[in-house]
Amino acid sequence: MPTPKPATHMQIEASHLTEIDGHSYNVSISSDPQAPGTIIVDILGAGPDRAVTVEGHLAVHARSLPHVGPLLAAAFDELAGLSGTTRGSRNDRVPRRRGSGLPTNSHLPWTEELDAELRTAWQSAHPHLTVDDLAEALGAALRVDPQLMRTQFPGATPTREPAKVIAVIAHAMKRSVAAIESRLGRLGLDPALPGTAGGS
Repeated sequence: MPTPKPATHMQIEASHLTEIDGHSYNVSISSDPQAPGTIIVDILGAGPDRAVTVEGHLAVHARSLPHVGPLLAAAFDELAGLSGTTRGSRNDRVPRRRGSGLPTNSHLPWTEELDAELRTAWQSAHPHLTVDDLAEALGAALRVDPQLMRTQFPGATPTREPAKVIAVIAHAMKRSVAAIESRLGRLGLDPALPGTAGGS
């Protein structure tokens, strides 16, 4: 099926291909460096005959992300009722993702630059930081928009659980949690102690 073509100045953060009831949908998520904190969502869908059935482009500020899903779901539910169609059972709507499901960078080797980014991110994740300062520190270390990083910590204060910090770093680096934990150990960093320098 065709894939969305975001503007060249945008850096793709994630792309997901799913199938629902024989229809294929590709959703690409990107950040716009010209509008900090803005997330671009492109969706393209095709039916079994490969004819395009849905195409859309949405610009959302990170602060509004928690609202968009419920808002669209409510709107589509109302449209379905007006058109006389139903959304089907919950099990019928479970998407099936193609491919192995591995993060997009899982197959790439670790480089000195990536090791340095991981080390800096882990050492900057001090437990005493506020959630905004933590997002700023991790964003700077991993070269990710701090507003995007902030969405990974929905609470007023950052979690003190190392597993959460590892999960956020894994998401930003497009690696698995296991890969991040393993690499921290290889770098002499303790996966149980974010914000520490570890061994040499």
